[in-house]
Amino acid sequence: MKQYPIETATDATFTCDTTLRNAKFSTSMQSLGTPVLDSDQPIFDMLDEQLFTLSVTFLNADYDENELNVTQTLGSISLELPKKTSRTNGILRASVNLTSHAPTIVFNVSNEGAAGGFRIGLYGPSMSNENFHVQELNFSYAFYHSNRTLTQDPLITVQLIKLINITEALSNNGDTEYSALWIPTFIKNDDQLFYSESDFQSYHFLDNTVLTVQITEATYYILNQQEPITKLTEIIFTNILFTTMCIELFALTFLFYKLALGPVTKAGLSLCFKSKPKITPRSDNSGPGCPHCRSVDADTLPASRMPIKRAAGDMPMHRIRRQVPDTYKAPEPSISPNLFY
Repeated sequence: MKQYPIETATDATFTCDTTLRNAKFSTSMQSLGTPVLDSDQPIFDMLDEQLFTLSVTFLNADYDENELNVTQTLGSISLELPKKTSRTNGILRASVNLTSHAPTIVFNVSNEGAAGGFRIGLYGPSMSNENFHVQELNFSYAFYHSNRTLTQDPLITVQLIKLINITEALSNNGDTEYSALWIPTFIKNDDQLFYSESDFQSYHFLDNTVLTVQITEATYYILNQQEPITKLTEIIFTNILFTTMCIELFALTFLFYKLALGPVTKAGLSLCFKSKPKITPRSDNSGPGCPHCRSVDADTLPASRMPIKRAAGDMPMHRIRRQVPDTYKAPEPSISPNLFY
């Protein structure tokens, strides 16, 4: 249970492979033209609502802040955007807030000087709504070429790809977690972006530098799904089966010992250590007798005959129980037989 999901799982302690997790993954590329499920639609809406801030930095350039003008083009409509600029040690930086995810932004610098390169950055704040999370977008990439300078009409295309992560719940009644992120890719041509030394002498003759940044969205998105290998109900059911099996094995072992091993062991010990029992006479006082001898009931001893005096006439001999195994002296009658007549 603690090995899912991988975002919160710790090292496994029940196996030699500490990286073992209770998770399986699948990745697919889906078309945006395919209708999505109603349960997945909120994460797509949140991605479309994320606001972007585009920043462009001209590197190793002798440009001034007042010489820069930023225009956004949507279709046939052009709109000048308010900008924030800063200049430090030959680096001119400008940032603008975009009103769309697929605009064309033109950075027009009224200066005939050359720049060594440029850097493009895109920023978007994170967003959360219950179990839907859009991660923060914050990236930048520098474009430069050794021994070359920036052309006066560079064009760069930034293509954004939606990345959707779906984490299934461990239990059947749990909530599915959604997270999403924009993945940027660049389409560029270094020969169109940078001048060589010979090209600079031949083609660098304009009075301004116009950098065009096109932002587009891919027609597909990447879907990553994380599912547990074993769900909570399966874990509980498996544990119950395992516990029951342990109890049954213990009971079966105990029964086998009582019915088979116990009697056989007892019979073997009695045969190996068999000895002749000692007989201890029982006293008149019913004492314990010899503590080292085994008491034997007189009923099990052989009968003996002894003569007794008859009161009148002949009386047949009868058996008596012998109390002493070796010698026995019959007591004299205390009452005269003549008293019975």
